Amino acid sequence: ATTTITGGTLRANYACVFNSGNMNIENALLTSGDKYWNVIKVFGGSNLVLRNVTVNAQYGGGIEVNGGIVDIYDSVFTQTGYYDHNSMNIAVSSNGTVNVHSGSFNSDNFGVYVFASNQALVQKNTIQNTKSTGIVIQKGTRIKVKNNTVKKAGKYGILFTKTKKSSASSNKITSAKNISLCYSKDAKNRKQNLYFLKLDLKKGAKKISGRVISKVKVFATVNGKTKTKKTSKKGKFSLSVKKLKKGSLVKFTLKDSLGNQAVIYRKVK
Repeated sequence: ATTTITGGTLRANYACVFNSGNMNIENALLTSGDKYWNVIKVFGGSNLVLRNVTVNAQYGGGIEVNGGIVDIYDSVFTQTGYYDHNSMNIAVSSNGTVNVHSGSFNSDNFGVYVFASNQALVQKNTIQNTKSTGIVIQKGTRIKVKNNTVKKAGKYGILFTKTKKSSASSNKITSAKNISLCYSKDAKNRKQNLYFLKLDLKKGAKKISGRVISKVKVFATVNGKTKTKKTSKKGKFSLSVKKLKKGSLVKFTLKDSLGNQAVIYRKVK
């Protein structure tokens, strides 16, 4: 049997939904406001489908998938108020699987946190304004992170740590404070990190130079014109441009072989 909730609003001090069977939730608003709880909790052996669902969590988390399978389509998650690691939109553990097909996620802490899970797919999300990391994959195996947009992450854009056979592809990370895409040293089958180490922008100069990472394409756009070059083995690059004016905004983009992009903006001083 499958339980279906269509439309309406669910409000609770703790959790709105506990699911240990088969459930569909569509066109609904779910709200909770306790720092120790998640709006939705899913257990092993269960299936949950969310379509066009709005989830608002204050201090606590949006959804915790402690086993089971969850598919999310066209849904909006908003987490406000930082308390601890539970303050996030999506948490996955105990070999749970979350397939995020499309949605928007805003959080005062983490956007998506996948922990000790297998074969999870995180894709087609827009995650923005997180005070910590946009997407975290920890102790996971065969986790695919693709076609996501991460904007203004307070730390990392996407972080893999203690993972196996996991990778990111075709993601766009804009204005991450630290590293845009990071595979930590303890992540097996590490791929290419994406980050900006040093950028030189000087008023009156006719070139833009810097150091990022080795053997990736770097693009610099200023006054509507884009120049590109592949970085050296040491990650250095230099691009000829028209004389730079003070206050001009330069857009830098890095692209790796898996289609990931890291973007930042810098003003000429």
